Amino acid sequence: MTRTETAPAAAVRRETAPRPTRSTDEHQAVKPAPNERVGGVLGLTGAAVMIAGAVCHNAFGADLFAVMLSTDRAEIESNLTDVAEHRTPLMVGLWLWVVGASLMCAGGTLLARRTMGAWSTIARWGFAAATGAVIVFFTAMMAIVEGVAPAHAAGEDVITLATAIGYGAVTADSIATALILGLGYAAAVYSARETWAPSWLVKLATTSIVVSIASLILYRSADFAFVVVIVGFVTVIATGITAVRHAD
Repeated sequence: MTRTETAPAAAVRRETAPRPTRSTDEHQAVKPAPNERVGGVLGLTGAAVMIAGAVCHNAFGADLFAVMLSTDRAEIESNLTDVAEHRTPLMVGLWLWVVGASLMCAGGTLLARRTMGAWSTIARWGFAAATGAVIVFFTAMMAIVEGVAPAHAAGEDVITLATAIGYGAVTADSIATALILGLGYAAAVYSARETWAPSWLVKLATTSIVVSIASLILYRSADFAFVVVIVGFVTVIATGITAVRHAD
């Protein structure tokens, strides 16, 4: 009799007992966390290398971007002559930009928390896509420095070729800039809102992504490109410093 009475009670206890469920934290669980210090240092180093490349690019007065952006034949010819005379510092600057952009992409990928969240995935996708755009952009610029400019100095008519390559290079540059300085680092910051990214950094990242999106519309405006670079690099540097400080 006792067994008959206790069996339903045991069944009730089994039904009413709380079942183990996956918590929201488990759905958003952080995988083995990337080293925020390494990611921050890589981003900061990449920004410093990019600045060094800009110094090499502008130190001798040869304006490679003027070749790619100008539509005036006389101005293109003049700038191509300057580029041919200063090929070495321009190539050094371009290789520094390749290294710097790669370091920033690597650092940003590490900073994107490896969660199940969408922002982490977007950040990693952005940096991966930016790497391809960077390769196209810098290869095209190197082609102008090492191929088109010397041909112009030798007396060949290469203005049409310079314009065509320059258009592709500027377009790829705008895409890479928006992906790295805008989408990539902004998404990395958004993914870290619950860990190391303060609210002011989130707002700065939002500003950077808005400006970068606008740059895709105004990509042939040299003045606006300067604004994009300034805002973007401030975001990268602020993000790197914040991540390193949090890691300490």
